[in-house]
Amino acid sequence: VPIVYGGPITMGGNIIWQSDPAETVHRFLGLCVREIDNITNIKLDEQDIGGLAGCSATPYYGTSSQTPDSRCAGAVKGLKDLAYLAVTLQRTDQLSSNPTTSCDVTGRRIKTWNGTTKSWETNALSPSKNPAAIIRDYLMLSTVLGGAGLSETQIDNDAFGYVSEVCDELIDNGNGGTEARYEMTIVIDTKHAVLDNITSMLVCFNGGIFRRGAKYKLTLQHS
Repeated sequence: VPIVYGGPITMGGNIIWQSDPAETVHRFLGLCVREIDNITNIKLDEQDIGGLAGCSATPYYGTSSQTPDSRCAGAVKGLKDLAYLAVTLQRTDQLSSNPTTSCDVTGRRIKTWNGTTKSWETNALSPSKNPAAIIRDYLMLSTVLGGAGLSETQIDNDAFGYVSEVCDELIDNGNGGTEARYEMTIVIDTKHAVLDNITSMLVCFNGGIFRRGAKYKLTLQHS
């Protein structure tokens, strides 16, 4: 199960439970680990689920207190810290025999840098496309959940904050408006090595990371 940052991004999910074949089938689709901000635009075979008779979906955002949806009638345990969709599929001429489910996922709520207070603690948790904020969160995410498992004492918060500010700088978007210098939406495969995942993120904004003393510092090159 992946980790999602930024977004919204269209995802299909992986089937983690399904009821026995029948006219009506219930299905759970795992999307990503830990609490995310939102799940919207749920579709079956590219059709809005709200317009399909007998079909429905309930999104679960990956909180630590959520319980399995009642569709499974107790057959599934756990599912805390996992964002998933509980879907009801009704056989209909409008759908294929095994319909494809898709939805738009807005990723993890994370700490972001406040340039006024020069702190990562001022702002409320929120989804972010800021590469520095994403990498910082991933570095401190538990290894059990696919992160690097560092403690905050190992992070140079000021260095990460400086890069965060550079990424947020507004530049000409070429269409008469502005956009952030660097943004990132990424789905991280937790089966890949942590170093490989970090490298793929650094490439998105010409970033670099190195250790000085007991702390990791983030840098970037920009014109």
